[in-house]
Amino acid sequence: MINCKPLFPLLVLSAYLCGQDLKLENGLLLTLIDPSGTDVRSVSRPALSVKFGHSASPFLDGLSFKARWEGLLHLETRSRLYFSFAGAGKAKLLINGDDILFVAGEDLSRNESERIRLNSGDHPIVLEYDSPLDIDAAFRLYWRGRDFARETIPAAAFFRPAELTEGDILRKGRTLFAESSCIRCHKGSLSGTNLMPELARRAPSFLEIGSRLNSDWMAGWVSNPKHLRPSAKMPSLLHLDSLETAIANKDTRPWDIAAWLAKQTGDAPKSLSPDNPNDVNKGRELFYSLGCIGCHKVGHEPKETKDFERLDLTEINKKFKSGALRDFLRNPGEHYSWIEMPDFGLSHAEATQLAMFLRSLDTVANPTTLTGNADRGGELVSSLGCLNCHEMPRANTFKAPTLVSILKSGHKGCLANVPENVPDYGFRPEEITSLKTFLGKGIDSLNRSSVAEFAERQVSALKCNACHSLNGTQSKLSYLPEPAFRINSSIGDPDSEALGRKKSPPDLTNVGEKLRVDWMVRLFTGKLGYKPRPWMQMRMPAFPARGQKLAGGLAQAHGFPIKTPSSRFKEFDVAEGLKLISTNGGFACVACHGVGDKPALAPFEGQGLNFAHSRDRLNHEFYMRWMLNPQRVNALSIMPRYADSEGKTALSDVLDGEADDQFNAIWKYFLEGDL
Repeated sequence: MINCKPLFPLLVLSAYLCGQDLKLENGLLLTLIDPSGTDVRSVSRPALSVKFGHSASPFLDGLSFKARWEGLLHLETRSRLYFSFAGAGKAKLLINGDDILFVAGEDLSRNESERIRLNSGDHPIVLEYDSPLDIDAAFRLYWRGRDFARETIPAAAFFRPAELTEGDILRKGRTLFAESSCIRCHKGSLSGTNLMPELARRAPSFLEIGSRLNSDWMAGWVSNPKHLRPSAKMPSLLHLDSLETAIANKDTRPWDIAAWLAKQTGDAPKSLSPDNPNDVNKGRELFYSLGCIGCHKVGHEPKETKDFERLDLTEINKKFKSGALRDFLRNPGEHYSWIEMPDFGLSHAEATQLAMFLRSLDTVANPTTLTGNADRGGELVSSLGCLNCHEMPRANTFKAPTLVSILKSGHKGCLANVPENVPDYGFRPEEITSLKTFLGKGIDSLNRSSVAEFAERQVSALKCNACHSLNGTQSKLSYLPEPAFRINSSIGDPDSEALGRKKSPPDLTNVGEKLRVDWMVRLFTGKLGYKPRPWMQMRMPAFPARGQKLAGGLAQAHGFPIKTPSSRFKEFDVAEGLKLISTNGGFACVACHGVGDKPALAPFEGQGLNFAHSRDRLNHEFYMRWMLNPQRVNALSIMPRYADSEGKTALSDVLDGEADDQFNAIWKYFLEGDL
């Protein structure tokens, strides 16, 4: 149970507005209260969706709850605004301490505030929400102005104190506990069917590992994983700084373990041989066009990219045996389902080309080695705890205290400042603090899962911001050197500015309200069956182990249910929608958009997505926002704006020129037309 007090009451906001220096970040503070306690954390937007019978937070175990968002609403210009809600329950909005709107019931969208005039600058904002007693809880905050229609308020408009709350620290500790696989050694009393998803992760399998990885590389890895990869989750079990330390001390343990691992073999991968002499060059093109450079580096780069924590691949040839690298690229999750390496669905030829390029990078001399004893290595694998995390049918003699005994005894173990005779994770002081806080106050949260928080963690862990812009933060690709033209260009003529313009991966800021959950599941698990943007060289990879929960979590984090709600609008004739997309008395949408097997007529500056996929991809609410003002959603969009500020279009002879009706007629055609 957590018992925290809100850290950002109106009194603090008032002090800020009076000139006190207070460091701010984007977002709001969310306080959740139920009969089991209180949880305060930082969030990016005022939105939630909680299925009936589930707790609102993994750190709370009650069902009904109260929520309170607090922070600053920042306006660039003086504005006249209307505010409204969506969801079910009871909600109240205060701005500058004034009551703006109160609504209760199963449809919070039925009322709207009066027009509120707000000056430019920062305005204290408080939202109070009570969940309904017997149905799913959901809440979203909207606004509209004179020049834009009703929309969820952009996350970039909210600010909160930069200081972490106890809830933030608990979550950092919880994430670190799961990522470090602590539960594999320290067994706990976990129960139920809604456990934290990451607890299911296992380390890469030892089965047939000797057929995949080189012995010398494995020796270097087990000596100290963080020496080879600073972001490694695996601890140092041998308490060595590096392989060089072992050589200096004539310590053969790394080579003993590597020798045993090398004996775990199966059918050797077919050797890597180029299909043609140009495979290295083709692999180089693939490396850049797929966006691999967003997470990996292959040489010297500008200073501004040094903090991106990208993995250096210049020595990958030391790790993989010849054909194993190609096989890994084709199916990264084959031996490690929770791997963060995405699956790009590479063909055999593409994987060969990419592997040939990566193997051409290695120019480092082979390291000095010692001779290992496989029998001693097998004993070390059994006694050091390797088999708690790695799959291998061998007796495991490693024993660790249970979570309960650790909590009772205060045993420091892995969290000691200088761990001895236990795995050394190299935890930083702030990580030790967060883990201790979690172990002391939040261990029961492992029995409860929030898919919204899971999605938040995975967006970070999977480095989605490497390729996609998110909440106002540009993608890493936009900062990277020379190959940008390949990343942004279209398939076809690489010199064509018209085809290649503005074809970066889509912004993820609104993804949870934009895309249908069932469509995202197919996309994230690699089962979609088509490429939404076939003209782009980049392709969206799959994350099969995470896809289902990631899709649902993105929706819930934006306040939408996992099951896509049905569209609600007036009935229209399908023929009206067909006419409106045509070049004959319509908006001429078919000039840029294909319709089923009919290609776009004249994609002049850039091609749009095929309309046959719109009904499967888009939530109706987001579709309407987009149609009414595309540049409001994406300032760089080349999609024309057809509706004026009064909600009228130039096609006055169709449905009286009412933009809402016309766009809904098009949607009706998407749903029921012959696409």
